[in-house]
Amino acid sequence: MKIKDGLRLRKLGRRYMLVRTTAERADMSEVFTFNETAAFIFEKALDAGQVDAESLVKSLTEEYEVDEDIARRDIMAILDEWKNNGIVG
Repeated sequence: MKIKDGLRLRKLGRRYMLVRTTAERADMSEVFTFNETAAFIFEKALDAGQVDAESLVKSLTEEYEVDEDIARRDIMAILDEWKNNGIVG
């Protein structure tokens, strides 16, 4: 799996906004809001060029004080939501 092309993450205050972009402009008809943790996961997956759940679990547990099982459960839930919304494929 990988992050779909044309998605841009922007920080607005304490929240993050993910929008689809084209060569001309951002498509504001479909906007996703992320908290800091989801933005961290998105950026790690984007930097890696692929979405690997176990690598994301490792990154999350290294960055935040979170149990590995909880991190895995949360990442799997996020990835399922992202699949359903066309963010990853």
